[in-house]
This record gives sequence, structure tokens and C-alpha cells, in this order.
Amino acid sequence: MANLLTSNDIDAIEKKQDSIKELKDKIDWRQHFSALESLLTNKKGSASTVVWMQNYQSKLPTYLLPITIVFSLLSIVLIGLLFLHIIPLQLVLYWFFFGLFVTGFNLKKTQEIYTNSSSAKALFKQYYTLLEQIENENFTSDLLQEKQREIETKEEKASDIFKRFSKILDAFDQRNNIVIAILGNGLFLWDITNALRTEKWINTHKKQSLNGLPWLVFSMHKIHLLILHSTTPTIVILKLLLPICC
Repeated sequence: MANLLTSNDIDAIEKKQDSIKELKDKIDWRQHFSALESLLTNKKGSASTVVWMQNYQSKLPTYLLPITIVFSLLSIVLIGLLFLHIIPLQLVLYWFFFGLFVTGFNLKKTQEIYTNSSSAKALFKQYYTLLEQIENENFTSDLLQEKQREIETKEEKASDIFKRFSKILDAFDQRNNIVIAILGNGLFLWDITNALRTEKWINTHKKQSLNGLPWLVFSMHKIHLLILHSTTPTIVILKLLLPICC
């Protein structure tokens, strides 16, 4: 793609001209995309966030995931037995404080994961809406179709992958609720569970889904802005596109 955009052959120029012409005709799409992009609150921070995720190393051992599931199921069973007056409240309290102890033992690691991932929360929530606009639009020009294919994945839409991560971070953020912080951690290891879910998403998608997606979004928006606001001749626009797209 870099070679295509920086080359001066006739085919490359024609592709750029076709993409500009198509975007000129997509007035509603450009305006909606621009409105969504303007809501991005931390454009400069996206680079550091992506770098952090692509180089991420897990803090928690993966064997904790089945432990959290079993622990939560046992908590539900104990609560049920308590309401049936089969076991005393004291036994449930022992279990509850044991859950708080396990959470506290891993607090440093979960806090580090939460602090780093929370900076990406707003970013991913805003990005998946932009990605949806690109995925759902019917482009006809070769260059825009190539851009569209760059964000495709075999399993599911990139926007759905980003949306799922945004929901994971929303759940993780509930740790700031005092009720969830106490009851959730004591009975369901809430912090550890969400930290593990966060790490699992990052490790699964840090290579394929994060590779170049933010830059693609901003490149497309800059192309749109040039077409929307520029009154310069097409050949000048094409020259301006070179440093933006490659």
C-alpha cells in the first residue's frame, strides 16, 4: 500500500482520483463520520495505548480463570444453602473473607491492569463506532475498498471485537462501586475476573486487530477533510494525500 500511494504511475493516480470522486459524492457519510471523529477525546494518546497493548505481557497466571469460575459457582451454592438454612451464616462469612483475601493478594497486579487499561476505555468505545461506519459503507473505488479490507478479520467484524473490549472495560470499571468492590470481590473475585478477561482480549487481538487500525481511521478522515474543505485543484490534493496515507 505504501508503494502504491507514493508511486507516480498512472494507475496509482487514477485510484486516488476515483477515491476522491467517490468521497465527494458521499456527503451524508462524510458528515456523520466527521461528527463521530470529532468526539474523540484523546487522539494523541491512541499511539501510546496501541504500543502498550502490542507489547503487553500478562500479569496474572491463566490458571486463575477456572479458579474464579469455580469460586463464583461455589459462592452461589453456599448462598443457596444459607437461604435453605442448611449451613450457618458463619460459614458463608468465612468464605466471603477468604475471597477478599485472594483479591487483596492480587490487588497490586489487578490495579496495574486496571490503571493501564482504563486509559483505553474511552478510546475503544469511540473507535468501534468509527470502524462500524467504515465496515458498513459500500465503497466502489479500488483504493477505498483496499482500505476497507485492511480492517477485516476472518472471524468477526473489527468493530465487534473493539465493542466487546469496551464492554469488558465497562465491567472492570464497576470496581469503583463500593457494593461491587466488597460483595463482588468477596463472593465472585470481581477484580481478578475482569483483569483476566482484559488480559485475554489483549493477548488474543493485540497483533491482528490493533495493527494499524487507528492510523487507518485517521487517514480516512483526513482524506475526507481535504475533500470537504479544500478548494485547491485535484493534483494538489493528491500531493497532500501522500504523507497522510502512507
